[in-house]
Amino acid sequence: AAMTACPSGWHLPTRDEWGALAIAAGGTGTYGTGGTAGRKLKSTTGWNYYSDSYYGTDEFGFTALPGGFRFSGGGFYGAGDDGDWWMATEYGGGYAYGRYMSYGNDSVDEDGRGRGYAFSVRCVMD
Repeated sequence: AAMTACPSGWHLPTRDEWGALAIAAGGTGTYGTGGTAGRKLKSTTGWNYYSDSYYGTDEFGFTALPGGFRFSGGGFYGAGDDGDWWMATEYGGGYAYGRYMSYGNDSVDEDGRGRGYAFSVRCVMD
């Protein structure tokens, strides 16, 4: 469903495209994981903050919000604490890469998740 969610003229970003964004925003590791990209991409509001050190700065106007995700079995997790987004790049049979940001972490991280999960999508102009 995520692969077809973007309107005409837009597409779900690949791992390379998410990596380029994260690196431009301060990511230091492979595909921009690590570093401070998450802090710079997160919205300044909407996150559950337990310390001022967790506030996002939204320096790039990306305004990442913590929508959490839905497990393949139907339960929801992380709203307010985590933002999770699909990528167009496959992780392996039945899996795809996802990016995530967390209230307590300055980085943008990634992992492979089963396609039965429901993450948010961010579309990129063609």
